[in-house]
Amino acid sequence: MNEPHLPSPLSYLKESHAFVPVAHGRSAASVFRLENDRRTAMFLKTAPSSGAATLRGEAERLTWLEGKVPAPSLIDFFEDASGAYLLMSAVPGTALIAYNHEESGVRRRMAALLGKALRSLHAVDISGRAFSDAREGGTERRFEADFGRFDDKKIAILRDVQSRLPPLAKEVLAHGDPCLPNVLVMDDELSGFVDVGNAGVGDPYRDLALALWSLEYNYGVGLDETFLEAYLSEVGLQ
Repeated sequence: MNEPHLPSPLSYLKESHAFVPVAHGRSAASVFRLENDRRTAMFLKTAPSSGAATLRGEAERLTWLEGKVPAPSLIDFFEDASGAYLLMSAVPGTALIAYNHEESGVRRRMAALLGKALRSLHAVDISGRAFSDAREGGTERRFEADFGRFDDKKIAILRDVQSRLPPLAKEVLAHGDPCLPNVLVMDDELSGFVDVGNAGVGDPYRDLALALWSLEYNYGVGLDETFLEAYLSEVGLQ
């Protein structure tokens, strides 16, 4: 991935920053970490005009989440005929995905931290929200949108978690993709959520199912109870 073309309002960034491409999973956006001699960092997402709405939505969410949820701060957003450009601060800490090769005790501790972190997100007051759910349709259609095809395993996890947990609020502030690469920790505490472009008012069970899927995929089996107990202890239903 080459250094991106920047529109005039953002061209100043090239004078003082190095652009380091970042692999960004399933996102259609190009992502760069911007570094300078002062060792401060920012992230830039760029998308062609066909993907501009996605970055515009993420900018709106970052603005609304400011002060409510640990997440990147919006620095700048620019859109023209060529596409959209989203500049945001870096969140300190390490993504949970980085602990996938650690010993089982560490992975168990991270699974519990993920449960508590997700519950803290779901507890955010959604009154006066500035955006709705980014996904249209029912839960199964949302899985299709997230993963490109219908996935029986993820649907099975969703059904299982719905049957195992006590009734939860019908609507919460949901992340939309609370997988391990999108949750950062520092000193065994949540330091922030990233990739919040799909955040919105939604079903908590869907977030839980996606987190459980990611835990098993990246850490292996046997951590679901640890994760769910931590989530429930935060909600007071354990």
